[in-house]
Amino acid sequence: MIFYIAFLLLSLQRIISEYCPKSEEFILSLDKKCFKLYDGKIGFENISQSCNNNQGLLSGFINNSETRAVLQLLENHYKDLNATYIDRGFTCRSKKDPCLMNRDKNEGILNNITYLTDKFPCRGVMKIRDLTFFCIDMAIKTDIVYACQKNPLYIKNCTSYNGYDKYIDGNCYKLLEKIDFTKQTAEIMCKDNSGTLPIIRNDFENLAVDELLDKHKFQFWLDFSCLTKNVSSCRWSTNNKIIYKKLEKLNDDNLCGYIKNSSTWDTDHCDKKKKVICQIRNE
Repeated sequence: MIFYIAFLLLSLQRIISEYCPKSEEFILSLDKKCFKLYDGKIGFENISQSCNNNQGLLSGFINNSETRAVLQLLENHYKDLNATYIDRGFTCRSKKDPCLMNRDKNEGILNNITYLTDKFPCRGVMKIRDLTFFCIDMAIKTDIVYACQKNPLYIKNCTSYNGYDKYIDGNCYKLLEKIDFTKQTAEIMCKDNSGTLPIIRNDFENLAVDELLDKHKFQFWLDFSCLTKNVSSCRWSTNNKIIYKKLEKLNDDNLCGYIKNSSTWDTDHCDKKKKVICQIRNE
């Protein structure tokens, strides 16, 4: 993974912050996500526990709009948090090995990283002033802030949709039957139930799908398909490219995506049969 951040230096602007409905410890950002920022002085374990208790994701802001939103809130609402660094949710275990995301140990960091410690593992952070990346001693508590992120609760009421339940990403999900179906049949079934097969574009949606996998204990179709062996041909049904997760080499043309195990996607021939979970997106 590489964080694209150059344009952020030019795009920060003054905003008026408001609290998230039913989550008054969190501030609603411009990208409609809820954030709560913590001073590192209270300790990582306390911060992590608080974020988990609020059903949030710690240091999960990975795209440009989310990073921009956090920095705007830091500048305009959390002015008392006068820190040099903000945690970016990755860990480095040596200078030779790739640094990995905490939320997905299979995903490495491609940004240039300056090591400010010889003690490993070390914590991946970003310098707030110029958006450069560093790795610092895990024991450091001062001069660092953490961001807990979650979707606002009010966005969608899944009880309006028969059989659907709301998950951490704010989207609605429903298991159809307990037998396997081909990808084409699965798509038709979800359409008849006002949804699509699951589309995953961010950490929260990935966590929701992992939770569904853990709950039901079986593989199920995802929304994307690949026309050729080239992974660049893989698209969601919306015709958007697969950006969130890097796919492995494909073995054949005309393959369809499915969730294989936790945070791992794979492809199979579309006439194979798998379970069907439908998604109604929060859009």
